[in-house]
Amino acid sequence: MKKYSSMKRVRHIYILGFILGFLLLNTNSTKASHIMGGDLTYTCSGTNTYNLQLRLFRDCLGIGLGNTATVTFTSPTCGTFQVTLDLLPNYPVDITPICPNMQSACDGGNGPLGVHEYVYKKSITLPCSGAYTLSWSSCCRNNAINTLTNSGQAFYISSDLNTAVTPCNNSPDFLNGPVAYFCVNQPVNYNHGATDFDNDSLVFSLVSCQGSSIAYQFPYSGITPVATASGVTIDPA
Repeated sequence: MKKYSSMKRVRHIYILGFILGFLLLNTNSTKASHIMGGDLTYTCSGTNTYNLQLRLFRDCLGIGLGNTATVTFTSPTCGTFQVTLDLLPNYPVDITPICPNMQSACDGGNGPLGVHEYVYKKSITLPCSGAYTLSWSSCCRNNAINTLTNSGQAFYISSDLNTAVTPCNNSPDFLNGPVAYFCVNQPVNYNHGATDFDNDSLVFSLVSCQGSSIAYQFPYSGITPVATASGVTIDPA
């Protein structure tokens, strides 16, 4: 999620399969799986102490999520361990963008759309200083994704943390909800609201979903996540 240079901190935000679950829904599918997207962020509250936040977005036509979520910490110097985050009160929240005459599937409606947002949090003091990779995974990506040859496969998100950075560092975050349903043949400007509270530079790129078994349906790929007449481009800045 970030990369450090010798001159200044530069954050690389990779747009993976995160938005795909929202952009390319085949709403006629029957969904036994559920994960549509998510992000894993942190804020520093003291020496080696961080507030973790995991946001997950679930297709309401699939199975529900639990009241806890497990994040794995992996470090070449500090080893591997897991931390359990707790679901915040009053979650999940229905964030489905629907028309006034429709009812979200999250509220028992018979419409094809329904998205629940889950937010899990935990404060943790790390056992030692060093570089960490934080990750969360699930068995079941949303089956409604129609850009992959096997959409119901595992889902994985990660974030990098380095306690050696001075001053104490915070991760980038997303201020706007990622639930985007667009109209066919209409131009779209989409802003995910990526920001960095430390004022570090943010660099954007399109990449393939992580995992050796990820295969895309033609003509889609990591750098061509949607079918368009003029191709797909992303401004690194």
